[in-house]
Amino acid sequence: MTKLKAPLELLLINATSALLILAITLFPSSGLRFVLGVPFMLFAPGYVLIAALFPRKHQIDTIERVGYSLGFSFASAALLGLILNYLPWGVRLYPVLISVAAFTLAMSIIAWHRWYRLPEERFQVTWRVTPPWRTERGVDKALSIVLFGAIVILLGTFLYGILATKVGEKFTEFYILGAQGKAADYPKELTLGKETSITVGLINREQATARYKVVVTLDGEKIDESSEVTLNHNEGKEQVINFTPNKTGTELKLEFLLFRDGGAQPYEKPLRLWVTVK
Repeated sequence: MTKLKAPLELLLINATSALLILAITLFPSSGLRFVLGVPFMLFAPGYVLIAALFPRKHQIDTIERVGYSLGFSFASAALLGLILNYLPWGVRLYPVLISVAAFTLAMSIIAWHRWYRLPEERFQVTWRVTPPWRTERGVDKALSIVLFGAIVILLGTFLYGILATKVGEKFTEFYILGAQGKAADYPKELTLGKETSITVGLINREQATARYKVVVTLDGEKIDESSEVTLNHNEGKEQVINFTPNKTGTELKLEFLLFRDGGAQPYEKPLRLWVTVK
């Protein structure tokens, strides 16, 4: 009976993927999602893609493999986000997480299949790495040093951006969605006296419980408002607001104003659409 083998790094990457999903599902406010999520999103999708494309050990060197992994991780995440934007689920936490995890698993299976068929030439991670510039000469040595430096700068910039962000920053996510539940296809032409619906989303990042209300205005005149909702920290809600245009005109300013904790002034800048009412 043939004993199946698999690269240890592919097993570790997919185990991290499973742990990340569990951490976000069971402990949404835990720092564990950051510890697991940053290296996973930054490196894993690109690494398994490169492993699938280049299973042989001499096709590309270690520094190139790491650099390509970082670059293709960003590219893969961006492409998946673009695809999700045109699907019913939209670009949200769980759809992004599941899609990246599914992509990583699929590429891991392809990478394992190609790796398994190359018993003599397969690439294997070695934990004792000799810097390529110690063995290379001339132009290759210079290029390896430049590539390694670029990777270090990229990682340093990314980590600085994360660490420089104020922990516990207080804000509220406020957005509107079109007819298909996506950040697109907003209504442009309305009918006088005919009720129109639009979805408004809120996510509380205020580090405390807050009360919210959304007021709809047309050309500066209030035409409707939502019921007040109370959200705990990191809690979100989407609700459909129905409003009826009360005047006709072209390029009218339709605004959604957010009020917090009974304040008299809008809490954030209004969300604005330009519409024509006939």
